[in-house]
Amino acid sequence: MVNTTKLHYEIKLAGIQINGVSSSGKIDFKPEATNEQKLQAQEILANHKPTWYVEERRKRYPQVGDQLDAIYKYFKSNNIVIPGFTDIIDQIKTQFPKE
Repeated sequence: MVNTTKLHYEIKLAGIQINGVSSSGKIDFKPEATNEQKLQAQEILANHKPTWYVEERRKRYPQVGDQLDAIYKYFKSNNIVIPGFTDIIDQIKTQFPKE
């Protein structure tokens, strides 16, 4: 799998002259691209991680429960009632208060 936008960016960032890349990983070089640049682009392709951002985002996002708690607190502090969300949480918090 190739993330064409990301791969194109990575190759252009290296200063290699290309017209574009295909979803199969084929690199369309401009005539002025040198053999050394073509080899460098192939190395970039070999190290290409198309979904790196998924893993990195997952590591950095707070836990889902913490995200939901932040939303709930925002709604409560701004007197926003979302039926099926804030009312259910209120019921649970009432039923099982913190000690």
